[in-house]
Amino acid sequence: MSDDTSATLDPIEIETGLIIPVPAFESFIRRHRRTNSAVSPAGVPAHLTLLYPFLPPMGCKEAHAEVASFFAEVVPFEFELTKVGWFDDRVVFLAPEEAQPFIELTERLIDHWSVCIPYGGRHGGAHVPHLTLGIEGTPEEMESLAEAAERLLPVRCLADQAWLMIGTPRPAQWQIASKFSFGEAPIQFSEEP
Repeated sequence: MSDDTSATLDPIEIETGLIIPVPAFESFIRRHRRTNSAVSPAGVPAHLTLLYPFLPPMGCKEAHAEVASFFAEVVPFEFELTKVGWFDDRVVFLAPEEAQPFIELTERLIDHWSVCIPYGGRHGGAHVPHLTLGIEGTPEEMESLAEAAERLLPVRCLADQAWLMIGTPRPAQWQIASKFSFGEAPIQFSEEP
């Protein structure tokens, strides 16, 4: 991380998180961000969260090589976003067909960095892998996002890197601090029979 990243943010409120970016859905998020206030703010890419909050910013700087080494041992994997889901009526999201690879990766992160508790202990420790489409919007905004996303499913994706994000949750101001590649050679999408 460079000092420039943290210089623009209030040091009292800065948090970090580890995500798997989902470039295959980035254009959807950007397009809907312009017209729908429920969509994540600028700077937040389409992603599935692995561990939030992660280490404090200074801890991330100190652990950078260790985090890079951790992800270098992760084998890239394919996944498909196949269904729209809801957390109550507050959050609309896309869920991967197979959640287990994300759950196992998060559990490995927690085993390695046991001071990091997913979502600060909210949600009873349950980790539901998801790509947030919208949060706390009007019912019309949320339903509009769900319907538009559902028309695009399924979406095939490749998890081959993790990003360390740094920022403030309220107001949401996030930036990419580091990118960590998985393994040596990415897995290629299999050909359809």
